[in-house]
Amino acid sequence: TQKTITKEGACAHLYWQIYSEVLRIDAFCRDPKESSGVNSLLNYAYAMLLTLTLQRLLCVGLDPMYGIGHVIHERATPLAYDVMEPFRPLVDYWVFQWIQDQRKIESILEVNKPYKVYLRHCFSEDCRGLPSLSKLIHDVVKGLREAMLDSDIRSYQPWLWRITKWDGFLSVLTSP
Repeated sequence: TQKTITKEGACAHLYWQIYSEVLRIDAFCRDPKESSGVNSLLNYAYAMLLTLTLQRLLCVGLDPMYGIGHVIHERATPLAYDVMEPFRPLVDYWVFQWIQDQRKIESILEVNKPYKVYLRHCFSEDCRGLPSLSKLIHDVVKGLREAMLDSDIRSYQPWLWRITKWDGFLSVLTSP
């Protein structure tokens, strides 16, 4: 069988190719068998992001089982995936920063207590003039709920990179 590559898949492939080049990791891919430790760090951070998103959705009474862009299937939470998607690059950036710092001290890349503390700080504290990620996600979810209840899309204000100081962080990753 021939594998069909979607636009999203092609973009993801290119994104991870750039990510790995900047990190100077040869042949990195988002694969559980990848041995550099980067996938473990990313997976843990994404699990934290998913958990935070689920908490915020449930706090305002939205059922994460019904999504907008992601397919509904058993034991999935498509609405949480929809809401968390714009925040993934931010999490990727934090993981990138952690990896760069660990390389300076020649540390092994693994999910350990210092990494968990670092991520907890990134998720919960005001960082670089932005509200905490928890607050950002809460505001997005609250706006989504209002839009659904009012049947008025204008109540929904998605989080966009271009309206925050995080805009352009990819240039940080790709600059020499």
